[in-house]
Amino acid sequence: MVLINVVVYKLKKLNETRLDDDKSNNNNKLKRLSLSTEHSCRQFTFAEMQLATNDFDESMIIGKGGFGKVYKGIIDRVGVTMTVAIKRLDSKSKQGVDEFCTEISMLSKFRHSHLVSLFGYCNEGDEMMVVYEYVSGGNLAERLHKKACKYDQGQPLSWVERLRICIGAARALDYLHTGTGTRHRIIHRDVKSSNILLDDDKAAKLSDFGVSKIGPVDQACTHVSTDVKGSFGYFDPNYFMTRRLTRKSDVYSFGVVLLEVLCGRPAVDPTLGDNELGLVGWAQRSIKEGRLNKIIDPSLMGSCFRVMGQIMPKCLTAFVEICVKCLQGHPNERPTMAEVVVALETALALQHRGELFVVHKEEGVKSGKLLTFSRMLRNMLPVKTPVRSPEPFEKKERPKKWVLSGIHSNRDGKGEDTLKEAKVVDSSLKIFSLDGLKNATRNFSDDNVLGEGAFGKVFKGWVERETYVPSKVGSGIPVAVKKLDPDGLHGLEEWKAEVEFLGKLSHPNLVKLLGYCSQDDDLCLVYEFMPKGSLDDYILKQGLVKTLSWSMRVKVMVGIAKAIAFLHSTENQIIFRDLKTSNILLDQV
Repeated sequence: MVLINVVVYKLKKLNETRLDDDKSNNNNKLKRLSLSTEHSCRQFTFAEMQLATNDFDESMIIGKGGFGKVYKGIIDRVGVTMTVAIKRLDSKSKQGVDEFCTEISMLSKFRHSHLVSLFGYCNEGDEMMVVYEYVSGGNLAERLHKKACKYDQGQPLSWVERLRICIGAARALDYLHTGTGTRHRIIHRDVKSSNILLDDDKAAKLSDFGVSKIGPVDQACTHVSTDVKGSFGYFDPNYFMTRRLTRKSDVYSFGVVLLEVLCGRPAVDPTLGDNELGLVGWAQRSIKEGRLNKIIDPSLMGSCFRVMGQIMPKCLTAFVEICVKCLQGHPNERPTMAEVVVALETALALQHRGELFVVHKEEGVKSGKLLTFSRMLRNMLPVKTPVRSPEPFEKKERPKKWVLSGIHSNRDGKGEDTLKEAKVVDSSLKIFSLDGLKNATRNFSDDNVLGEGAFGKVFKGWVERETYVPSKVGSGIPVAVKKLDPDGLHGLEEWKAEVEFLGKLSHPNLVKLLGYCSQDDDLCLVYEFMPKGSLDDYILKQGLVKTLSWSMRVKVMVGIAKAIAFLHSTENQIIFRDLKTSNILLDQV
């Protein structure tokens, strides 16, 4: 009995030590999280969350998941009242600090119109909550599978709407896989229809990054070894068997979502027999046996244009081909998400082309009639303000990047606007003092001038690495400080436009705006420093600087193309309007 008591005592002490270690590790993770997100998202108090949700009233619940309950809430953001979604960790949940930190750290760094936006989080006592933008249109699973859907008076999604949703979600995954940096790539690891949210315009918003994983860039040679996480029915079989996670695991899961969109049934349906229980196996057998018309969602078979209902035959062929490729057993045989985006856009184009000509049969005579072009006109890009947002810039190995040099206008700078109107709502940008910038740039010394343009002069300055607090010259990290010239071509409107919009999108090929200054009669913008100058220095000043090799020039062009594609794919449909070699900055050559 004494021996048993000793063993129990020792085990109890070991368990207490383990719990203390776990608690210490969790606290350290949360402290690092707070430091890393200081400039990019807001930390709410528990009292603010109670007020926003009417003390977590049951009537405010809009969803439930593995993390816990999701509440609809109202918060005040820089004087503006807005609706948000608040995900509250359930103490009984299998998810915990790791998933909480992962989701916040991911979403605080990355911005894309097809990723759900993070506003902030709450970490107080045992309470952990994540605050997102409120996406009012439910999720794709609800819209596809619930018979009594509360959206659009229960009307099912049309085929074109489904295609556009798929394209949006595919663009988000492609951004995670290729557009978030140069050293790492993000693997979502839980791609499914219920994690694809829809806004009022039925635009897709990918959500739930709690189990996401950071993987290496060169996945042709490497993988991430990890325990299998995700959702049953969407697992990549290769990942399940080998525990080797790659970006192609997301591609497989997305292939399952594509089948859901086509067939209108969930990935797993326990009400069906063994042969039809799993969507993938059932659909693959039907496709192989030539029974494609048997698996199409019955709601798509009405409004008949051709034999396949709403779906044009060539579009259907292209879409099924994408599904088949995504669901290949070996990861190397699957396409990349960039290739999936192109294939889906091609399918949508085939759908529109087929709809333009509808064959009418009247008294035995067939005639083709051209439909309205308004559908195509709706997709033309409006002229909007270029925007970009925070992304850590201390990384040494980054792609070639291009800088947005502001918006040109016909204003002469002599209007009624005053500096008192320079109010900014973007809390992710640091507000610099004029004295601080003077200290960082040697009082805007001409010796520190990097360049001069329509806005004014650009000075080299120095700030602390973590806090961006201005420091003495040579201490910390360098930054580029653009100071408005009162007599320049650009004025208050251009300054306000850059400050208000930059910080909403993030891409490694867009230069990061760190903050701004609006004090006395001075307006300044503070950017990350690009040490190698602009592309035109290397193209137009040959002999004075190092010549760029052909392979390096191609890499620069790839980076520029990625940045432009990113801007064109956002919900703002941004046109840059001033693309030239002097606006392409290099961080290495």
